[in-house]
Amino acid sequence: MIRDGFYPVSIELSKIKKGQMHSFDVGAAVPVVVFYRGSELIVMRDFCPHMGAPLSDGKLSADAETIQCPWHGYFFSTSDGTFQSNPNDRIFDCMKEKYKSYDASKTPKYKIQVLPFEIIEDKLWVLKSKARVIDVGGEMQEALV
Repeated sequence: MIRDGFYPVSIELSKIKKGQMHSFDVGAAVPVVVFYRGSELIVMRDFCPHMGAPLSDGKLSADAETIQCPWHGYFFSTSDGTFQSNPNDRIFDCMKEKYKSYDASKTPKYKIQVLPFEIIEDKLWVLKSKARVIDVGGEMQEALV
């Protein structure tokens, strides 16, 4: 049964193991990663906002507080999806002196989408979340993503 406002494919809770990161497709070509942070379930888009890497190929910290992109090593918070750090900044720090345009202090605004969900009858259903988009006329409108 497809529920209104949810992606069409649910996830059986029995398939989600503590201490592991799991990848699922919830339908509509929306891959998600699901894991426990302590006793709390977290659902995020399985997509790094930097260049599109599948986060399910990355690493979840032992305490599940951060997730690391497999391609460039960026760290993101699992609580709100915000960018935390780029381990490559240390490597490229020497470029500060060579290139005036290089500024490692500028923090990217990348953010992983943390998705809302509901548990209904031992299944996790991911809600379609609201996002703001700009239409061709430049006016703001809400749309489901």
